[in-house]
Amino acid sequence: MKNIKNHIIKSSELPFLDSEIKEAVNMGLLILYTIKKSDIPDSKYLIKSNINSLILKNNGDFLKLRENENIVLDAIVYFSDLDRPQSASNLIKNGII
Repeated sequence: MKNIKNHIIKSSELPFLDSEIKEAVNMGLLILYTIKKSDIPDSKYLIKSNINSLILKNNGDFLKLRENENIVLDAIVYFSDLDRPQSASNLIKNGII
């Protein structure tokens, strides 16, 4: 995954995704990607845990469990209106640690 970028959205853009899942994404416990290219109709996002990956529609609704589909990922998604931990480098730069 070369040159993967960040994509920031409001949590309301994925109304079918639970708030606990959205918070886990922002905390880095789950990774949410936008899908650039896929053979699966209506696929827009892929959410990944250390156990499996799920494919989601554009509203965050579950589409299917990822198996061996041909998918090209575009960006990592974060939510602008939910808390995110600061990076260690930002904390050092701001004199917090």
